[in-house]
Amino acid sequence: MREAYVIRAHTPDRRTIRMTKLLREQFGSENVFVAASEVGNAPQDWPSEINVIRLDAQLLQALELREDIRDSGWRCGDYCQAAVFAKLPDVTRI
Repeated sequence: MREAYVIRAHTPDRRTIRMTKLLREQFGSENVFVAASEVGNAPQDWPSEINVIRLDAQLLQALELREDIRDSGWRCGDYCQAAVFAKLPDVTRI
């Protein structure tokens, strides 16, 4: 059973980066991810050491989810879960 610890975010701001680092220290870098809500927004420049799952229109279409909700990755928490399970099929718990 593999667990993933996921932070929902829009941008790589200082608080998000700090929280990601703290979680990586606690749970291991391979288990910590950022679900980046990019529907209707330009892709953000995340630090290379951060594991990012980008919620964009292409991914939401592939998952057969609505992509017309601009902040779907933020407002619709289940969207982040669906994205994590789609991108990381070996994860069994978020």
